[in-house]
Amino acid sequence: MAEILVKFDEPIAAPSGKTYLAQAVGKEVEGGLWHGWLEFQAVNDGLDALASGRETTQPNRKNLEYWAQGLTKIYLEGALVRAISLAEPPIESAPMEEEPSLFAGPASRSANASSARRTATPRSILDPFAVYAQGEDILRRELHALSRDHVESIVLAYRIGISNSPGINAASRADLIDAIVAEVRDGQSRPTRDSGESRADL
Repeated sequence: MAEILVKFDEPIAAPSGKTYLAQAVGKEVEGGLWHGWLEFQAVNDGLDALASGRETTQPNRKNLEYWAQGLTKIYLEGALVRAISLAEPPIESAPMEEEPSLFAGPASRSANASSARRTATPRSILDPFAVYAQGEDILRRELHALSRDHVESIVLAYRIGISNSPGINAASRADLIDAIVAEVRDGQSRPTRDSGESRADL
């Protein structure tokens, strides 16, 4: 059964301007691992609720709670955008005193959408340059909260120096995070996602 780990008090605004309250939710899966995702409920419409896809996998509940407690407003805003893109309606559940989760599990895309995503250009769920503006410690915390797949996507999307295939495969997750932080700290050219041009070329 899914459990609510953290409820966030500050409303999160969607691109449309509609505001939601977020909560981090987790569920134990086969093998003793824990999946974590985020759920959003509209502030002025209790029936309007959204779930993100799986945001993280952790080895135990304690690590999942640590991940949930470290989430920033910027991360929640990004997760809300991802949840809106999935747009899967919540599963109805009877009222319970224990305040059940809004969804039975993380939202998922169809097989066709997943196939198309694999062939598309890697997309980053986090802009390391924007997060670094709030401090290096915050950037490192955000990166450590992500799965290796998400960290690799950031390396590829922003053309971090280690992004060539042999280098990225041989590097540990910690090495990838260090490479991202070093790239941002050094202020090297930043490619745009649409045109592939670097900040230095603009």
